[in-house]
This record gives sequence, C-alpha cells and structure tokens, in this order.
Amino acid sequence: MRRRLKNAILLLLSALAALFVFVGCELGMTKEEALDKYDLTASVTYYANGGEFSSGAKQQEIWYKKDSFPINLTGDSHKSGTTLKLTRKNYKFLNWYHIVQNGVDENGMPILDSTYDEETKQTYYTPDKNRPVDFSKKLQENDHWYICADWEAKLMIEIYLVSDSSITDNTGKVYNPTEQIRMYSFRSNGAPDLGLGGVGATLQEPIKQSRNGKTHTFIGYYFDAECTQLATNVVMEDKNTKLYAKYLEGVHTFVGYYFDEEFTQLATSITEETEDMPLYVKYIEGEWTIVRTAEDVKDMLMSTKTTDKFYFIYDIDMAGKAYNVSYPTKATIKGNGFALKNLKVEKTTTQQNLSLFGKIGKDAVIENLTFENLTCNWTVKEPYEENVYQMKIFMVCESIEEGATIENVTFKGNLSMVINNASHPGVDVENYNGNDGYKYTNCLFGGDSDAAYTEANPNGFKVEGNPAEFITLK
Repeated sequence: MRRRLKNAILLLLSALAALFVFVGCELGMTKEEALDKYDLTASVTYYANGGEFSSGAKQQEIWYKKDSFPINLTGDSHKSGTTLKLTRKNYKFLNWYHIVQNGVDENGMPILDSTYDEETKQTYYTPDKNRPVDFSKKLQENDHWYICADWEAKLMIEIYLVSDSSITDNTGKVYNPTEQIRMYSFRSNGAPDLGLGGVGATLQEPIKQSRNGKTHTFIGYYFDAECTQLATNVVMEDKNTKLYAKYLEGVHTFVGYYFDEEFTQLATSITEETEDMPLYVKYIEGEWTIVRTAEDVKDMLMSTKTTDKFYFIYDIDMAGKAYNVSYPTKATIKGNGFALKNLKVEKTTTQQNLSLFGKIGKDAVIENLTFENLTCNWTVKEPYEENVYQMKIFMVCESIEEGATIENVTFKGNLSMVINNASHPGVDVENYNGNDGYKYTNCLFGGDSDAAYTEANPNGFKVEGNPAEFITLK
C-alpha cells in the first residue's frame, strides 16, 4: 500500500513540477531543484490547440521520471491526481498526436509546424495523423515529446427569416419575419448541405412551400440581417454561424449571380481574380425558364402555351443539334440582347405550311434576340391527293396576330426545302414556283405583307441580307 501511494505522490509531484512558479512557491524549490531532487529526466509538452487546460494555460510541460507512463490529460488525469483537464467550447476532443516537425533551429530545438490565426490570436499546431500518442509507452531518459490535441467542432448554423410578411409552409406552420426558422447542429466534418458550394449551386430552401400555394420566393442566404453579404460559401472554423434567409413576396425566378449591381457581368465561376469581388443575386418577377442549355431551347421551340416564359442570360450555341418545331407560338421570349447560334430546325409535312414560329399568337412576346446562322430545313412530301392543298414555305412565321409584341429580333441564316414528289422529279426554282400544289415564298411571313409589317413595326423582325439569297430549293 505504501509503495502505490509513493508512486502516486511522485507522479503528482512530477505534474506539479511543470508549473515551476507553483513548485517554487509551494514546495520551496525552483523547477531545476525539483527536477534534480525527483530525478525527472523526461518531459512532454502538451499543446491545447485551441482549447485550454483547467489552469487556463494553452500549453503544459510535465516532467517525468525515467520509465514513467505519460499522463493522458483527457483520460487518466483524474487517476494521477492532477487537475489539468483539457476542454474546448463547442468542440469534441478526438486524440493526442505528435506534432509535425520541420527540422531543428540553430539551438538544436525542434521546429514545430504551426499556423497563427489573427482572429483568435492563437497558434495551431499541425498533428501528425500517422503518429497518435501511445500513452502506454514508457518515457526514456531525455525524451521530450511535443504533442497537440486534435478536435472536432460541434457547431451550429442558425438561420433567421428575412421577409416582409409571414410565410406558411406545406404543413401549415407559419414563420414570422426575423424569427429563427432553422438550426443545424453538426460535427466539423458533417456540415449540412445548403447548396452553398459555389456559384450556380442549388440552394436548399429552409421553408418548404406547397407548389400550388407558393406565396414567396427564396432568394438566398446572407451573412447579415440587411442581406448585403451574400453567402455563396460558408467555412465553419471554430465558431457558430448565423445566416439570414431572404424571401420576396410573390413568385420570382432566380436568374444568377453577378459581379456588378447592373447585372451585366454574369458570375459563372469564381477564380483567384474574382474571389474577393462582391456578388449580386438577380431575381425576376414571375415564373420563367432561364435559358441555360440546349434542352431549354428545345422546350422553347416546342412551347404552345401563353403561360410559358423564356429568359436568355447569355449566348446559346446549338451546334450539332437539330430540333423539330411546334405551332402556334404563344410564349414570351426575352433575348436580352443575346444570340441563339447555329440553331437547326427541321419539319416534314404533307399538308401544312412551314416556318420557324408558325402563327405567332396575339399574346406572344419575342424581344431582343438574334438568330445567328439559323438553318431551317423543310421537307415536303407528296400529299395523299394531288393538288388538294396549296402549301406555303416561310423563313420565320406565316402570320402575326394583332397584339403580339415583336421587338428587335434579327435573323441570319438559310432556308432549305426538299420536295419529295414522284410526279415532279428534279424540281428547281424556275419550274416549281407555280400553282400546281406547292408554293414557296422567299420572305419572312408572306408576300406583300412583309413590307407593310416592316413599315408599321420598324423595330420588329429583320433579316440581314435578302431572304431570297439564302432560300435554296433542292
């Protein structure tokens, strides 16, 4: 019993010897005298690495006798009698590791790999994950271990609602402006996916509204309640984060992130040159299809509904793709000064007029769009009964109903017709521009009405070059 008690006392004194001021005051001796008296020849320096010991210190040096087991300050410290326990608020202790060393300095002391954080005013040491501390290994004479704590954050993201009015979710729960609507608690390696991984990511809405009863549009997450600092990426370090979820009343459509307040510089990616630039998020009122891909263009060409709306935010290149078209055109298409390049549309028929847009309805809107290198391939097959239908071929459309809005739409391209009629092999322009069943019109949408429409709508459709120059009969 006496021997075990003596070992415990020696171990306790070894721990206290590290606090040389305390040793000097309480034991009446200096650190050097204590080391010599108790034959303490090995040491371990513990770095809290963002935490702190119960003494308030950020690091502790403990000296040991040869063949002693080092104390695990988060494990068996209570057994040794020492009160030097280790804690870090909102973090879970994982393990002790030897610190990565980068050689030695001019005095022969090891250079410990570390980084200094200006915000927390602390030094963080780099743990060697291949060298966890083995507390079952005895210390040898003149050993000096440098070890650091490794932590896992226990963090939270608190989300608050920014809106002009209350929002009801799909379960009937009502959320009021400024109240906390979500709180995510997680470890540092398991943060919730809010879609903040970068520009273009899909944001996870904190309030799920029913599709048919949607009253508000989620705009995005911000770091401030005034919603001036857009959160496109959240780096969780050693503190909790507050985010503010902004909603607009009514139905709006997310357009994209921009580098300028005028929304002229679309941010499709973040580079080293732009990572410090502010970002502005753009929404437009209503429910729109933002034309980002060839599939969006396909939907636009196939649309026959007045409720469909399409919005261009950059040029779209359709090279290598060919699409069919549907009639009539009733949608709203806003080009915003961009171009639809290399579009190729095809249509085969026996008894139907042919054109890109067909009959443009009274509710249709087509504005500020250039069709660059447009190709229209129309194939006319022999009708069931010869000469029962006079077919007309157009480049753009066959008619425009009164009320339609056509503004600043330009076409550059070519139109090609293929006539598959067994009774008329080898047809060409001269002998096939008659009244024997088919007729093509080398204009936008039908004979003399071109001139009248152009005069009445000088900013509407326009074709660069003479349409007859790029209409080819095959």
